[in-house]
Amino acid sequence: MNSNGGSSFFGSDWLGAFLIIAILFGGGLGWGGNRGPSPDVATKEFVQDAVNNQATQTGLRDILLSSANNNYETAQLINGQTRDVMSMYNTGQINVI
Repeated sequence: MNSNGGSSFFGSDWLGAFLIIAILFGGGLGWGGNRGPSPDVATKEFVQDAVNNQATQTGLRDILLSSANNNYETAQLINGQTRDVMSMYNTGQINVI
């Protein structure tokens, strides 16, 4: 503190207080490391990665859709066979009666 009785933070040394606050919040003296380009900047690599990711996601979606369609067709075939077996069973029951 100042010897003149000043009651402000660090007395009249406001620049020192500003530097301490700047360092605490990561903006001082080059600390904090390189954080890379701003997320608002679309680099060539970023765009290529996005296109590749979209192509991969589309391929996976197509595989899952094909699998779902195959499962549905298999279920329909089993349902048809079950219906035919039940029809034969019912015919046999009627003949027995």
